[in-house]
Amino acid sequence: STVYVGSTDGKLYAIDGHTGTERWSFATFAAVWAGAALAADGTVYATSVDHHLYAVREGQLVWSVETGNCSFSSPTVAPDGTIFVGSNDRKLYAVSPDGRILMTLPTERGIASSPTVGADGTLFVGTDKGSVLVIARTGQLIRELHTHGPVRGAVAATVTGFALVPSEDGSIYAFDRNGALLWKTRATSVI
Repeated sequence: STVYVGSTDGKLYAIDGHTGTERWSFATFAAVWAGAALAADGTVYATSVDHHLYAVREGQLVWSVETGNCSFSSPTVAPDGTIFVGSNDRKLYAVSPDGRILMTLPTERGIASSPTVGADGTLFVGTDKGSVLVIARTGQLIRELHTHGPVRGAVAATVTGFALVPSEDGSIYAFDRNGALLWKTRATSVI
């Protein structure tokens, strides 16, 4: 198995999961703060604070696309191959597997949360505003779930539409598929 990890030295590394040896590295033009995403065809997607989303295969650049600003969120690959990534330019990007920007969805604040694709294709992404945007596969905003602090961690979405949201207010929120708050608990009390 291979582990893909970014580094502040501006490189994306492929590390052998059994031996810890480097299989390959790919240099971007700035730090790679977030984790990488692996597609079924072996393409690795990673963001860099150089304002780009990179598609890399076996250490070679396949394509890159500008995201408008620094990206601190990991990309997410949907079952159909679409790559979703948030950016500090207050936009969520949907990119095709061949590097075409399919959609940009403006948000009120920057996105540091990694997008989550639900079982039905619904997209969940946290914002620095303290909310989670629930977005239809077509790109239309379904609803906004509110917390009392920025949401920079990934949302956990269940098959039934239940969403668990980690907020920087120190709580975890649970919302049902209609956006109603089911419960909220302090993260320090969760084991």
